[in-house]
Amino acid sequence: SFTRNQQSFFFFKVAHLKQKRQKQHAVMLDALKAGDTVLTNAGMIGTIYSIDGNVMVIDLGSTKVRMFKTAIADKLDPATYNTVTDTAVKENK
Repeated sequence: SFTRNQQSFFFFKVAHLKQKRQKQHAVMLDALKAGDTVLTNAGMIGTIYSIDGNVMVIDLGSTKVRMFKTAIADKLDPATYNTVTDTAVKENK
């Protein structure tokens, strides 16, 4: 069983880490530009075609979709994206 001090420390540590991740995510969103490869919260991977304020157009290859910046989960390194895709394709054969 945890003491009240241990519980408080754990709560504040978790809250601090969450705030840190939120700040890093906001910085990443602000730095996005056309041509960046991104992963959406829905799991789609695409390239930013254009940005207009908080709305961006993402090129998914065969189609383009509009979405809010907040729908972006992460910016991907194209080299990593290619490796992940190639590995997934090989594993599913």
